[in-house]
Amino acid sequence: MGIKKQYQTIIVACAFTLLFVNTGFTSTSFSIYQSYIVNIPGVGDVGGSVVVTVRTFVSLICMFFTGVYFRRLNPRIGFFIATLFTALAFFLFGRAYSLAGLCVASAFAGIGYGFGGMVASTYLIGNWFRGKVGSVSGIATMGSGVAAIFIPILAGWLIDTFSLSLAFYVEAAIAFILALLLFKFVRVKPEDVGLEPVIARPKPNQAPKDLAAKNTQEEVAEATIEETDEQRAAASPSASEESTDHPALEQHEHGHIHKAHHAHHAHHLHHKRALGRPRVNLASMPLPRGAYVAMIFALVLLGGVSVAGYNYFGILLTTQGVDAGVAALLISLAGIFLTVSKFVVGIVCDKFGTLTGSFCFFILLTVAMLLCALVGIGGVPEASAAAVVLGIGMPLGTTGIALWSLELSSAEQMLKTIRHFQISYAFGGFVFNLMPGVLCELTGTYTTSYFIMMGMTIICAFIVVTVYAHHIKRTRQAVEKTAQEQTRTSKAV
Repeated sequence: MGIKKQYQTIIVACAFTLLFVNTGFTSTSFSIYQSYIVNIPGVGDVGGSVVVTVRTFVSLICMFFTGVYFRRLNPRIGFFIATLFTALAFFLFGRAYSLAGLCVASAFAGIGYGFGGMVASTYLIGNWFRGKVGSVSGIATMGSGVAAIFIPILAGWLIDTFSLSLAFYVEAAIAFILALLLFKFVRVKPEDVGLEPVIARPKPNQAPKDLAAKNTQEEVAEATIEETDEQRAAASPSASEESTDHPALEQHEHGHIHKAHHAHHAHHLHHKRALGRPRVNLASMPLPRGAYVAMIFALVLLGGVSVAGYNYFGILLTTQGVDAGVAALLISLAGIFLTVSKFVVGIVCDKFGTLTGSFCFFILLTVAMLLCALVGIGGVPEASAAAVVLGIGMPLGTTGIALWSLELSSAEQMLKTIRHFQISYAFGGFVFNLMPGVLCELTGTYTTSYFIMMGMTIICAFIVVTVYAHHIKRTRQAVEKTAQEQTRTSKAV
């Protein structure tokens, strides 16, 4: 009975573990291996880019089939299999002595990332928690950040002391053990252990007026559930047919829509501008088609900057003369600030508005790309500054996208917008991942790519800030016009 009371904590730990292994091992901490992989005979800088590109491509493909994957398999088994793919990937990395072998291993890593990463973690949390899940999601998201802190140090020591293959084997063993623990402890639904979902309760001193407002929000959310499902079915008939095969999953999706939509409205109704004026509900109006397409393009650029910029940071340092051990420490330093910044981004955007918060962190990401491009030969101080600012600016690719997809979509289009934004980001990571290796072959340095990524960041920032500013103005004008019409109508009556 004691362990049952603590099972919510166990579930959060399982969600953390999914991201620690399937995202942290394959992506956020993998940059430590890049400088060693390119030195394998027959690989080189372009081959090193190809290895990472294979992983991003396979994971992108897997994202299109996550719904089918979890409908056809019990999610508990699905989590276990996905993590086994990650363990198998690192075992194959340890056995790979050619570009072809590395690409095969990277493909398995992409499967683990696609099926066992953010989608799996979010799905598990969504089944167990209702209402305010920000803190729970934040703890789970830290999994990939923690991997970025500790894995480079461990891998660097193993490589220097023993061999590259042993470092891969140790990660494979860790992933395998954690896969077994996930299979033992994961319970997809609280009902599986005789519990109910954790629902956020109003505070005891909450005013009746606030409670009434909250009830109104919930009623609006419930009213939009069926409408949202109908639009999804119209957009994807095959997905609609498949959902009927598993009523339990369909019921989960309804609950998730309700939870996300409620949080969406609550966020806007309580969001304050820096000057203290209540912020308009941006979701009350759909984003114009031109602005929507511009955001998609901006997210493709952001995906390229975030994925390539972080993945190649380690090899940038070593090719600039920084010792491999020091480079591992700097990657871990970036991971520390990345983990902390995931919370800071949300706090800043809540306090000062998403437009202001995004603008500030775009400045930091731009400065990070510039510092990376200016890292001199053996320049540890510049590299340290780059690591810190890189870690702080990178969460725009996670927390930032989540906020943009919620605030720039109407309730009916919210799920589609989230999917489109995430796929655009992943596509950008896939497309631009080859760029650093190719340009290094042509120019002899990785700094050229970071100058280009700095320009990409500036373009992305300009698009996002412009779209946000115009949409705020457009929505505020519409709200004021509606209020004036209502005033004239009431006077006429």
